[in-house]
Order: sequence, then structure tokens, then C-alpha cells
Amino acid sequence: MLKESKKTIECEIAEINEEFGLEEINGDVYTTSLNVAETYGKDHADVMKKIRHFIEVIPELAAGNFSLGSYLDLNNQERPMYYIDRKGFAMLVNKFTGDKALIFTAKYTDDFERMIELITQLQQDNNDLYDVAVSDECQLQRQYDADKIKYSVRNIDRVLLESDYTNLEATVDKIIDVHVHLKKKDRYEYHRKLNATEYKQKIVTMIDDKLEAIIETSGSLNPMYRMTAEYVLNNLKRRYIETNHRSTGKKIAFRDSKIKDLQDQLES
Repeated sequence: MLKESKKTIECEIAEINEEFGLEEINGDVYTTSLNVAETYGKDHADVMKKIRHFIEVIPELAAGNFSLGSYLDLNNQERPMYYIDRKGFAMLVNKFTGDKALIFTAKYTDDFERMIELITQLQQDNNDLYDVAVSDECQLQRQYDADKIKYSVRNIDRVLLESDYTNLEATVDKIIDVHVHLKKKDRYEYHRKLNATEYKQKIVTMIDDKLEAIIETSGSLNPMYRMTAEYVLNNLKRRYIETNHRSTGKKIAFRDSKIKDLQDQLES
């Protein structure tokens, strides 16, 4: 049997609720003394009296089988009623007689059981969705999405300013790492045509410029922050030179290999 969709389950729950007033409260299924009175053509006061008698005889029933609640009458006045679970319902209608009452009880009981089944399935579906949502893959995707926003090009100034001198270097490393692993489609549109090395150089240069601006324009800058920022700047310049040299070295090596291939072809 194919698993029912969440929408199908919710539609059936709504239909049962509309017919017999069954509803879910914190994972359990209840009807009310009002619904029972209306369905069986009883006076609500008499139904309430019967429930109170049950509770007088067995006080434990008030702990869940018959839970006191309230409703607003036609005059907008608050009146008492009871929420009734599956066991309480069976006890309450047990003495209702007549063919019509018998038919109502059979259908009511079936719907009670079906409603419990649907609620259980819905809860399981929600649990399954939660398990998927907290899976490693989803966690990584959510972290990627969060970092993509937090460390975006337009937010680099704010992230640097909000960093403490104790974590400024780590913050700079984080910004670079996020952008190094950023998908091209998630880059700022003018940076999408850059290769990986060019893009890293762009981000390092951007951080360098922003840190220099912070040092130069912030008169009330914490001395420790200023000293750390200057240290980070020196490291950034060194990184830029090393990255640039590696890139240049690769280009030279690639060019030399092409020249050698041509020479080999000419000599053969």
C-alpha cells in the first residue's frame, strides 16, 4: 500500500473533525461533551451530569479520559464542557440505546480509531522530515547557506568590525575559506568569470583594503585590535604574494611544457 501524502492525511482528518468533532491535542485524539450531546440528540447538561458521576466514582478519569474545558455559548458566555478521549467516549455512550445510537457509536468508534492512526502517521512523517533536516548533508547545506550570507562581499566590513582582536585572524581565515569554497553561481556577479586563484586573490585584496580602511578611519580603535589588524595585514600581503607566485609558476610550467611538446613534434 502506498504511503499516504501529508495533504491527503490532513484532508481526511479535517473531514472526520467536521463530521464528529474529533480533534488532535498534543498528539492525542479527543471529542467533547458538546459533540456527543449533539450527535446523540442528548441534553448537554445530562451528558455533563453523567461524566461528573463517572469522575465521582473513579477520580482518576479526570486525569485524561474526561478533561474539564470550556466553550462560549450563543450569548458569548463561558460554559463548562469536557474533552473526552477514546476510553472516556466508550464509557459515556455505552448505555445509549436504540438503533440510531448504535449506528452512531459504531461510526464514531471507527473514526476515533482512524483519527488516532492518521495522527500517528502524521507524527511519524514529521519525525522523518526532522531526521532528514538534521542529517549531516542538510546540516552542511544549511551551514553553507548561512556562511554564504554572513561572509558575503557586502558584509565583510561589518564582520571585520564586529570581530574582537582575539579572533580577528580566525575571522579573516574564515572569510577566505568560505569564498574559496563558494560555488561560482553564489559569487558576486562580477566575480563569476574569475578562476579559483584569481578569485582568492580578489578576496584577499578586498580584505586587505577593508582592514587598512578600518585602521586609518577608526580613531577610537582598540589598540590591541589595531596591532592585531596590522599583523593580519602583513600576513595577507605575504599570502597574496605567495598565491600570485604559485599562479605565475603554474603558468610558466604550463608554457614550458607546451614549448617542449612543440619541440618534440618538430624533432620527430
